Amino acid sequence: MTRRYTDTTLTLLLKNVNLSSARQVYVTISQNAPEDIDPSDGNGYNALFDKKEITIQSNSVSYSSPNTTVVVNLTQAQNSQFKTGYVRLQVNWIDSSGKRKASVIKRIKHHANLHEEVI
Repeated sequence: MTRRYTDTTLTLLLKNVNLSSARQVYVTISQNAPEDIDPSDGNGYNALFDKKEITIQSNSVSYSSPNTTVVVNLTQAQNSQFKTGYVRLQVNWIDSSGKRKASVIKRIKHHANLHEEVI
């Protein structure tokens, strides 16, 4: 769960996945309009907005059999790019043999903030 205009740490659990030897691990956060935007939000869907996406390299990957935990940090500015509603998350990585792999896509709630500016 995330909130607009906050510094957020996301901790993602990948069940039955071993990323202990992964070369690089990235988390992509995406939002598509209009299906992910809350229409009741005054800052909701805008005809000029149809997709927002950022990819962040993980700063922490830890494996404890049989699962991997991936941690990424979002700044207030990064979090502010997404409207109230839902965001989609996916983990991508390069394995030890140089092959790119990806997790399933998860959809989570992205909440409003009464003070909508970076402070």
